[in-house]
Amino acid sequence: MPNPSFVVDGLVYDIDGTTLLSGALITAINITTSEELPTGATYTTAGDGAYILDLANLASGASTNDVVLIKATKSGTAKIKEKEITIAGTVKTQDITMTYYDPVEMIKEILSDNWQKGRTDLIKPSIARIDTIKRLDLKMLGTTDYVLVYERSMNNVPNSIGSTTKKMVFGISIDARTTSSKLRSVKLRNEIDRVMGSKIINPASEYDIINPDKDWLDLSNKSISLWRHVMEIDIEKLNVTRTNIWH
Repeated sequence: MPNPSFVVDGLVYDIDGTTLLSGALITAINITTSEELPTGATYTTAGDGAYILDLANLASGASTNDVVLIKATKSGTAKIKEKEITIAGTVKTQDITMTYYDPVEMIKEILSDNWQKGRTDLIKPSIARIDTIKRLDLKMLGTTDYVLVYERSMNNVPNSIGSTTKKMVFGISIDARTTSSKLRSVKLRNEIDRVMGSKIINPASEYDIINPDKDWLDLSNKSISLWRHVMEIDIEKLNVTRTNIWH
């Protein structure tokens, strides 16, 4: 006997909360029964950002009061969102706004998506997480400029004594390196300043503030013609429930 139908549908929005997102993969996990939709029952959003899933495709289906996790991911990006719903009735509409799973990935994608290479001699640097670069030597820098992103700290700050919410502060470093020239180094710094300055308020749905108003650290080694400067920024997530860090 087939499982009773329980349809979940909705729209998936990009990071900005207004642009409908195509190509997002939607799947579901029944937390109560520890079952996941089979691959053939998942859904990829079309141009209108719409999706529809029938939880009857779970091995045991879904019953009233089951807790189900609806998960959206976007291939090739760091965008993800998970929403928990509780089964009641036969249809549930659940819209989803994507976010970044990691502040380092957020900064990397913001820089990559908003970089204007016309401001850096028509050359766009390689923008990457530092942990994806096994070794960066002068030979590599001789052909490509690099902007490397990494997390240096993460702190939890209670909003007040006894508060059930807190502020999370992520310290992120943006490390610009070039062997081209001092002028190219200045242009890299100026472009990073421009992009980060444009994202001070609401850079993404999961994070509230980027604070780029800090000094650049000069780590250049002029004896080998390496110009290297590091910007240290803070990303703040406000009013986080103290028992729920990520979602």
